[in-house]
Amino acid sequence: MTHATTFPRLFSSFPVRAFVLKNRIVSTSHDAHFGVNGLPTDRYIRYHVEKAKGGAAMVQAFGTTSVHPTSPGGAGNINNWDDSIIPPFRTLAEQVHAYGAIITCQLVHRGRRATSAVTRIPLLAPTDQPNERTGETPRAMSHEDIKMVIDAYAAAAERTCRAGFDGVEIAMFGDMLPDEFLSPAVNTRTDKYGGTLEHRLRFPTELLLAVREAIGRDRLLIVRLSGDDFLPDELTLSERISVARHFEALDIVDLFSITGGTVKTLQGRPRHVPSSYFPHGVYLPLARAFKAQLRAPILYAGRIVHPEEAEAALAEGAADLIGMTRAIIADPEMPRKAAEGRIEDIRPCVGANEGCIGRLYQGLPIECVHNPLIGREAELADLHLAPMRRRVVVIGGGPAGLEAARVAAVRGHEVILVERRAQLGGQVLTAAQAPGRGEFAGIVHWLERQLRKLDVDIRLGVEASPNDVLALGGEVTILATGALPRMPNARIAPGTRLLTVTDVLDDHITPSRHVHMIVEDPHMAGPTTADFLAARGHAVTILTPSYTVGEALDDTLKPIILERLLAQGVRLVPLHRAIEIHPDRIVAVHTLTGERATFEAESIVVASGGRANDSLFDALRGRIAALFVVGDAVAPRRVHDAVLEGTRVGRQV
Repeated sequence: MTHATTFPRLFSSFPVRAFVLKNRIVSTSHDAHFGVNGLPTDRYIRYHVEKAKGGAAMVQAFGTTSVHPTSPGGAGNINNWDDSIIPPFRTLAEQVHAYGAIITCQLVHRGRRATSAVTRIPLLAPTDQPNERTGETPRAMSHEDIKMVIDAYAAAAERTCRAGFDGVEIAMFGDMLPDEFLSPAVNTRTDKYGGTLEHRLRFPTELLLAVREAIGRDRLLIVRLSGDDFLPDELTLSERISVARHFEALDIVDLFSITGGTVKTLQGRPRHVPSSYFPHGVYLPLARAFKAQLRAPILYAGRIVHPEEAEAALAEGAADLIGMTRAIIADPEMPRKAAEGRIEDIRPCVGANEGCIGRLYQGLPIECVHNPLIGREAELADLHLAPMRRRVVVIGGGPAGLEAARVAAVRGHEVILVERRAQLGGQVLTAAQAPGRGEFAGIVHWLERQLRKLDVDIRLGVEASPNDVLALGGEVTILATGALPRMPNARIAPGTRLLTVTDVLDDHITPSRHVHMIVEDPHMAGPTTADFLAARGHAVTILTPSYTVGEALDDTLKPIILERLLAQGVRLVPLHRAIEIHPDRIVAVHTLTGERATFEAESIVVASGGRANDSLFDALRGRIAALFVVGDAVAPRRVHDAVLEGTRVGRQV
């Protein structure tokens, strides 16, 4: 079956102004933090070019590109402040065009959402009301400030198009400066730029008119709007549609990009880039409402991760173009694979957020939780056959072992994979048992499908001893034996029964109704297990030595997980470290004051991380010439670390 019959709408062309998109798939604007000194690097250019090479029709590059020094970004952000931006922009545009895609750039002024910690230049905003997350008080803009910023937008847009880009996108969502002017909750000005909606529209209107004049009539001007911020006292959906209709009446906007959520508040951030805790296509009803009221085409973005979903959204008329950004991060070749009917080969986006947008919110370069190539295209994008076929033995069927086996098999090696459990997946399958985390299993399901297509010899339910490993006759042996649960660093009284996260999530043991959890791992294991227990009717108390439960989680996950726990009555006790654990009680000390507290306990569940299960490595060291160890067997970390080490070893052997 060809793509024309499988996804006829998704792979149909679409005209926008002077351009014809070869299909309906868009990689929408997002940052990646690969810039240096405000300029795109070769790494950043390659990152976007791979999306065009993979078949996306439109690549929207460099999300949150700053137009002025009063809108500073993070260390890896792009600054479109002068003509130094033109050479790297031109290089990128030429390479994207070579693959038949068009390219645009998102232009922003962050307003109060930014930070002046590096520049020490006061932030600018409609009023001096701070953003709830950053807390920094901006300076209310004068009329001279407003003109300066509008001129900066126009100049940045002109430079972008002079460099060969096909257009620009103006971000009017997510607490960016134009969004702040539109917001009745933020913009309480009493001059001609505030008050009524008509007056609040003045700044974004003047901005768009200036940008259109700067780029001419032959380039695209795109406006990105939120259909709903899900906050009280904000614009209603009908008001937001009226904003779009006002812009449409100016006859200068070519395309509206519709999403949902905001970063105005802590609670808003998870909804801004929805994770697996939200349904697929979560904001499609918003796009549908805009589509019904506008003549201009609609680009929708928000948890469309499968070609089938994109085709369905187009079929129902909810949008004209589909943003599949995180799906393309997970697999830049997704459009081409879908066009070729290779659906099972598409590495899926699992909505984890911890590799992509979550890292950005922590000031780190973008990755994908389970595609190690992302951001490392120069190192890993090209995979070559091995010069000599060898027998490669992999012990352990978690993500590190699966990826090592996959890459070795793709390179032409004979691969034997041994797993002690009855199914592949390791701790990933365990984590996927928690509410809202089911898609996480897609990581190992994809790897298993690839291994079976490659005819890897998979042996399940085999506990491999050192002699068993030697008997397999591997010319190369890769140990991916994972981790064992770490117990709390406390005095544990004889007869105390401690349950682990694996015991609970894999349904090995059902605890008593009243559960106390000792959570020393600052990531997902503790809070998601508590969520699992609370959803089953258990009364849960969490003790953690950190400032909060889930201390290491990013802003797209932490608020919603804590919200879920609190809504189910989970008791959170931060800054308490367990020092004694008895069958019926926990003695803890306050992390800062040292004050002791005793908690009566029926069942105790621990989430203290892991320790490397490296005994097999110790037993085989010196007995096998080509012996490698990867993943948690080296040191317990996150899924991405395991897959990255697996792919690197698979390329090395």
